[in-house]
Amino acid sequence: MTSNRQSEQILVNAKAAATMLAISERTLWGLDIPRVRIGRAVRYDIEDIREWIAKRKS
Repeated sequence: MTSNRQSEQILVNAKAAATMLAISERTLWGLDIPRVRIGRAVRYDIEDIREWIAKRKS
């Protein structure tokens, strides 16, 4: 793995995902964006967030 690859973040927590979308975490929970569970932690794939946005563009 290259150093660029290691520093690339692909998963974010709910707070960061909500911030990216300019919404509250509570609103985020109600959306149909796929989540990844790692133990008790819930993470969002940045690519899933981008795809979700692209699907909703008019």
